[in-house]
Amino acid sequence: MEVSLPTLLLVLWLKAVLDWAMVLIQWPHVVRSFCGFFCISLALIDTILDVLVTQLFLVEDLYISNLHFTRYHVCLLVQATGFVYSVLQWPVFLLIGLDIYRTQSTVEVSWTRKLIYVCGTALLWSLTMFYVFWRADFSPVTGDDPQHLQCILIGSSQSSQVATVVLVAVTGLVLYTYTHKYDERGQEDLRHSVFSFLSNWSFFLALLVLLLMFQAEIPAYLDMNVPWLDLLHSFHILLTLNSCSCLLCSEKEGDLEGKRETWLENFTDVSVAGRDIKGRDFLQNSLQNKSVI
Repeated sequence: MEVSLPTLLLVLWLKAVLDWAMVLIQWPHVVRSFCGFFCISLALIDTILDVLVTQLFLVEDLYISNLHFTRYHVCLLVQATGFVYSVLQWPVFLLIGLDIYRTQSTVEVSWTRKLIYVCGTALLWSLTMFYVFWRADFSPVTGDDPQHLQCILIGSSQSSQVATVVLVAVTGLVLYTYTHKYDERGQEDLRHSVFSFLSNWSFFLALLVLLLMFQAEIPAYLDMNVPWLDLLHSFHILLTLNSCSCLLCSEKEGDLEGKRETWLENFTDVSVAGRDIKGRDFLQNSLQNKSVI
């Protein structure tokens, strides 16, 4: 896929603006999870990339720490960044899920946990860049344009793989709520959480289906963005809520009361698509046959 440099710069800046807008809108929730800290780091790296390639496009010659950059390096930087984003797809997907499943904090997140998120995010970026530039067989694709006004951009298979897993899992959850038999209370809670997720992310999910059906090639540097990370975060929250609800509904009445307070105290407060969903409220209403999402 060939893209002109002015178009490329416009798309890059729009992506950065969208990333920062999503981060700032969701700021109270962003600083409470690994996904949020990774979103901040992604917005920062996008902004740094945009400033650098814009300088190269306008000035054409730029020296940074005795390194000489020209307009020719614009495409190389974007391709390298896209390759890094592609490699990050699966690790980020798994780490977001692990953080949600293992976290037992409430609304307030300790500075220790925030420091762990910051260090973990920095380590993840460092290891990925080391792999891309020293271990992987990354080779830039250059064109024949002598003025370097066109860039050849490549897509990413990793993002398509993750999207396929998400769509298959959501489809499985929908079928599960209709085929697996619990009591009336548990069945209602399961259906309600699944269809609340679908109603919040229906447009994004439909877009993913179309992209996969028509095998549309999306440039790798666009695959990793804050709305996509929000979808993955909400997806893992959906799995966690349903797992917790299933566990409660599968307990006998006598055992249920004994575990009630433990679950209500320990389950993490979460946010799905910008809505506050308190784990305490979800579980309490699951026990009382009420809806919360």
